[in-house]
Amino acid sequence: MLALKTLNVCLNANIPCILWGPDGEGKTSAIKALAIEKGWHCFSLIGSNLDPTDIGGIPSIEKGVVFRAPLALAIREAKRLGDLGEHVIIFLDEGNTAPPAVQATMLTLLSEWEAGDVTLSREFVHFVMAANPPEIAVNASDFQPPQNTRMVHVDWKLDFQVWKDGMLSGWAPIAQAATIVGFLDRRQGAFRQDPSREFINKPRATPRTWTNLACLLDVAVKSNAPRDVIHMLACGTVGDGLGTEFMGFWEMRERIPLPEEVLAQADSIVFPDRGDLSYLMFSSVAGYVTENPTLSNWKAAWMLVGRTEDTEHFDKAALCAQILAKLLSRPEGKHLRKAVPKEAQVFIGMFRELGAL
Repeated sequence: MLALKTLNVCLNANIPCILWGPDGEGKTSAIKALAIEKGWHCFSLIGSNLDPTDIGGIPSIEKGVVFRAPLALAIREAKRLGDLGEHVIIFLDEGNTAPPAVQATMLTLLSEWEAGDVTLSREFVHFVMAANPPEIAVNASDFQPPQNTRMVHVDWKLDFQVWKDGMLSGWAPIAQAATIVGFLDRRQGAFRQDPSREFINKPRATPRTWTNLACLLDVAVKSNAPRDVIHMLACGTVGDGLGTEFMGFWEMRERIPLPEEVLAQADSIVFPDRGDLSYLMFSSVAGYVTENPTLSNWKAAWMLVGRTEDTEHFDKAALCAQILAKLLSRPEGKHLRKAVPKEAQVFIGMFRELGAL
């Protein structure tokens, strides 16, 4: 994802940047994931929830000297860790919807590395701001020309493939992540809906809400929630239209055998005629094997997907193969690395692309 790579360069160069993009596009998650990958600390400050004193500080007396000390724990920790030589990212969210007095303290922080009378380390403290485009932001204020040139401006929109790879790597409970990905893989137009006026006071599809739905479905399935509850969860997360469409996909589970039954007949089971049923069968198998990564399940799953070579089902099985390949890089799949079946050779290119070999 180009924007993610650009963000990483900004952090390494320690030049503040601002990410412009709608809500639910994974800005916060990406920054936190990048911090973990780099071994850095990360703290978030949400502009609309701040008081000017959180960053600008309140007057206090220290050794007879009046001193403005910031109240936000994130600032105090950034000061302490930066002085110890540890890298810190301060993520300033909702930058253009913060009250003017708060916005002034945020802009001073990322341009001068100063919070009240506290000076942060320019070498070890890094800043990223996020803002919604003015046309969709609530009570947004504009950044003036002198402020704009202090930041690198990055347009942010989460790529479907990046989101998909993240879901299959464990962003959400993997069993239901596979089902959500299976639905969107064939219906990518449902991945996001622009935040137009029709969605005021209503849910809509975004990368965030699809991820939330995967988490909700996982809990619902484990608690044997009735169909009506699952339908309400889907509609209440991604909206009535897409929620109902997803439920049609979800309910087709009854038209295919259980994953354990599919694996028991991996060498002979007849693949569904319909493409959507085929997607769902392979997605269900992938999720089941990820939750139950036994050697027998592993071998049976590869036998199943290997049978799709040179058939119309190959692209549907590719999703299952991708999830299985990801399993090799996870701790629970460590014991499988010396038991890659011959059928996996069909997808060897995918293995290399995912870094599993």
